[in-house]
Amino acid sequence: MTVKLLLLKSGEELVADVSEMNVNVEGSDKVVGYYLDCPHKVKLISEAPKNGTTKYRSRIQMIGWMPLTQDRIIPIPSDWVVTIVEPHEEVVKMFTKRRDQINETETVSNHEQSYLVEPD
Repeated sequence: MTVKLLLLKSGEELVADVSEMNVNVEGSDKVVGYYLDCPHKVKLISEAPKNGTTKYRSRIQMIGWMPLTQDRIIPIPSDWVVTIVEPHEEVVKMFTKRRDQINETETVSNHEQSYLVEPD
């Protein structure tokens, strides 16, 4: 598993299990895109101080990206990806938990695939 955080041209940040889409050009492999397994959009949401404190709190929101597709693996062309980086450990834990929940749902029923997407 290669969990990565991707920044797209659209400004969206996605976390997914990423693998390269390669083609052979003149005897060498060239990356033309990526396969995103179980991609989720992630946001860092800051909350204003409450109860007279001055501390800002932040939380991570994770929602399925393209949730209306039945496809689990979504291809994306490389020219739409601005950068790919290592996600924070907490993001990896959240993503792994989500993916495991989805795997359990798919195992139980291939006809009805619904799951609750809320931050922990």
